[in-house]
Amino acid sequence: MVTIKTLNSSNTKVTEYIPNTRYYLSILFKNYNKILQNLIANFWHYFQICIMMGQFIFLLISFIISISLYGQCGSGKELLKIEISPDFFSNEISWKVIENNIPIRFGNANNDSVCVDTSQCIIFVINDSGGDGICCNYGNGFYEVFLGADKIANGSSFGSFDSTYYNCSFNQDAMEDYGVNIPTAFSPNNFGKESNNTFSVLVDEAVSDINFFIYDRWGQLIFASNDLFFSWDGTFGGKDCSSGIYAYQCVISYKNKSKKIKTKTGNITLLR
Repeated sequence: MVTIKTLNSSNTKVTEYIPNTRYYLSILFKNYNKILQNLIANFWHYFQICIMMGQFIFLLISFIISISLYGQCGSGKELLKIEISPDFFSNEISWKVIENNIPIRFGNANNDSVCVDTSQCIIFVINDSGGDGICCNYGNGFYEVFLGADKIANGSSFGSFDSTYYNCSFNQDAMEDYGVNIPTAFSPNNFGKESNNTFSVLVDEAVSDINFFIYDRWGQLIFASNDLFFSWDGTFGGKDCSSGIYAYQCVISYKNKSKKIKTKTGNITLLR
């Protein structure tokens, strides 16, 4: 320690002790062994405390994110949450969310969430390129879909794809006969209902594949797709098609291979 002697105004001797760096180091090294022994003896206890603190922080952050997402959805919308637990072949998994005939979110073997308008037709589609679902040949995978607090879909063994419809209306007779519901009109320039801005079809779980073709009045092919959840915006060659009646042909294949391939034909009215 450093000793400093001074005289104050009353000529009284005052001694002041000012600790220096050497003093602090001596105290530290004197207790070093004791501190080290304490850390070693209680290492597992301290380790468990760190894990618990980490879990608490993770849950707190997850809660804050969840609350913020709910708050972002706004009036008339709810949070659609997708949870995927993949099998051993997670690279085969893909999914998408379709709102009002428009894909709004895509994913693979990942969890995600998106705000959706609950007044519109919401479709969730999960695909497995291996054609064996996500259970149970190569692991016990599964998926769950929540709208707000309600579970609206779950599955695991579904072959090449599985789909869930929320707030979607369709012609039940057509679905029973063909497994496909095909609208008769749409208006791509926002004339009428918002849900009619694009043209698409609805398919049930029995359908494995479709090939859809649209022709103009002169028989020219102007649109074709083999996507089960395609949408057509009423254009051809980058230009708007005019109002009128267009013919379609839909070739439908089924998961049950003993069921014959069906072809459905008809007309679509495009309104502008």
